[in-house]
Amino acid sequence: MKRLYHYPAMIVLALFAALFAVIFEVCTFFSLVLMKPEIYSEAMGSKGVSDAIYEDLNTYFEHYAAPTGIPKEVFTKSLDKSELSKAAYQLLSDSLAYLSDPNAVKPEPQYDFTQLDKDITDYIEANTDHDKVEDKDEYNKLVENTISTAEGQIKSRLDVMMLYTLSKTGFAAKVHTCAGYIRFGAFASAAAAVIFLAAMVIVDRRHPRDLPYWFGCTIFSASTLVLVPSLYLQKVHFFDRFFVKSDYIYRTVTGLCDTALDHIITAQTIALMVGILLILLTLVIHAIYLKYLRRRSRSS
Repeated sequence: MKRLYHYPAMIVLALFAALFAVIFEVCTFFSLVLMKPEIYSEAMGSKGVSDAIYEDLNTYFEHYAAPTGIPKEVFTKSLDKSELSKAAYQLLSDSLAYLSDPNAVKPEPQYDFTQLDKDITDYIEANTDHDKVEDKDEYNKLVENTISTAEGQIKSRLDVMMLYTLSKTGFAAKVHTCAGYIRFGAFASAAAAVIFLAAMVIVDRRHPRDLPYWFGCTIFSASTLVLVPSLYLQKVHFFDRFFVKSDYIYRTVTGLCDTALDHIITAQTIALMVGILLILLTLVIHAIYLKYLRRRSRSS
């Protein structure tokens, strides 16, 4: 350490560069990962969200069958897990696009209810004594209300992260503003980190052999600031403590958190190793240079 030149100035610059690098990583993660649907798809698949949606609907329609007299199978036989999963992912993707860009099309659930509507209508039609139906409007209202209830229950379960619900509230405008600030924060922090790294190069320009060490310290410090708390959260299974009444929402939320932690830990571990390699590279460079100086002094 004593052989490093401009140590006080360089350590201060390295710490500030690391701090802004962490801010850049956080902002970039939010804008390029959490605001993109791919990580949600991964989380939904790992936690079996489509199975949870299907089971939740089965339970609801089983309870709904008792007061209405319509068998559960009328509502559930047209349900398909893959279609539910596709519709949930599409709604989530459209909701994310709208929340990150106010000019995007407002999201709406996209699910084909044709077969469900037909099954309900056919059952009511087959089990109604039309000779005793005095009010045709009441009969039509029964069909419409039953279909509306069934469709509403399915649509509500497609909103696995409540982002569609959020997009319909006034809070969406705040998310739009926040997304803009995050993007600005990513650019600003990246620029600040580059400025501090450039300052390190200028300060230590007469001793370029030390630069790998300082760059390595910067990367090492930045990755450690993110990696240590992430490992702790993963180790204690922190997100498993969440309580969400709806199982499919709980699975999506915890799956997202676990998947995000996996990505963060992987990326920061790689960065940590790069930082260590740069520090070790400095030792190698110094050793080689020291041998070179000794040989030159002997030859002279």
